[in-house]
Amino acid sequence: MLHLLKWQLENNGGKTFLHNDFLGIEVYYAGKQKKGTWFLFPYMDENHKTIVYFAFDTIEQRVAFEEVLKISGIGPKTAFAVAAIDKKELQKAIDEFDVKAIQKIPGIGPKTAKRLLVELKATLRPTDLKKLDIDEKLFKSIVATMKNMGRDATTVKKKLAECPIPLEKEHLQDIIKWLIGQM
Repeated sequence: MLHLLKWQLENNGGKTFLHNDFLGIEVYYAGKQKKGTWFLFPYMDENHKTIVYFAFDTIEQRVAFEEVLKISGIGPKTAFAVAAIDKKELQKAIDEFDVKAIQKIPGIGPKTAKRLLVELKATLRPTDLKKLDIDEKLFKSIVATMKNMGRDATTVKKKLAECPIPLEKEHLQDIIKWLIGQM
């Protein structure tokens, strides 16, 4: 699978391709660069039995795409459109629960926009770890432990935000016990 390319972009016949002198790959791309480095996400389209590539300018866009794609009922084209939104604008829409801003995405109605905002707000970003006052290694350890117990990672993340126990390494056992009791 291809995941990072340093090639050229070309639009041909209404389609977008990344290419070099030997190979071209059709991609979905919403950025502006014509030459450079792209981060790719290969998506297996089960309906058409093919792989569709989505190209991103930054790894952050690709990670955002992957996170949105995990949301039930959201397909790759919608996830791609969400990932293409300016990071600050998207964060502002999430923080302010701005349904109309999300509805600007083609194919998103009011119900889907609300559900998408709820899901995005519930997904912890690295900046949220600072709000929780927890280090990333401890956070990952807690989530991994709970996943091994059959718990859903998204639910664990939501519950951690409500945890009354100080989120510190010395309280790990108590945090796990509390989470088990909550789920």
